[in-house]
Amino acid sequence: MFLFRHGCRCGLLVDTNVHGFQLMKTSHGRFGTGDFTGSGLRLTWVAALWVACVPLVPLRAQTNGILREVYLGIPGDSIASLTNSAAFPENPDSREVLSTFEAPTDVGDNYGQRLSGWITAPTTGSYVFWIAGDDNCVLHLSADELPANKVAIATVPGWTNLRQWTKYPEQQSASIPLTAGHRYYIEALMK
Repeated sequence: MFLFRHGCRCGLLVDTNVHGFQLMKTSHGRFGTGDFTGSGLRLTWVAALWVACVPLVPLRAQTNGILREVYLGIPGDSIASLTNSAAFPENPDSREVLSTFEAPTDVGDNYGQRLSGWITAPTTGSYVFWIAGDDNCVLHLSADELPANKVAIATVPGWTNLRQWTKYPEQQSASIPLTAGHRYYIEALMK
């Protein structure tokens, strides 16, 4: 939270999906200027009795890997226990970027996690996906790069051992056509 002259406040949240910002004035029209530098980001601001931040230009962001978000203190073993938590999806207890689409094992109890990212089909064709996990899991895939278009394609209705892909028939997706070079949003939830 930044406090400007005249008591004006502006909050700025930056994550890997925000590509920049623009500060805009309101009808008050009084401006002040200044700079803020931190964590490799230089922010030049304009202030008055107003201020709104709007996404604009790309900043450097993580381009490779799978985002792992962990939510602690969630009892139960259903996916609904995770998705109905007040912390989900905006306030995970931790975030990290993984180099593979596989979460660490045997790390605790009473937590849930979300792994998300994008895949690019190397060739045009039909693909089959599997998921394994302890306890309940669901694998989502979007028909494009938008998370809003994701649909569930495979689930683990109980638990499996590490990389045990065939315990339940629901662990395997149907054959899904993908186009070479296109990005697709993928997400796994585990509780």
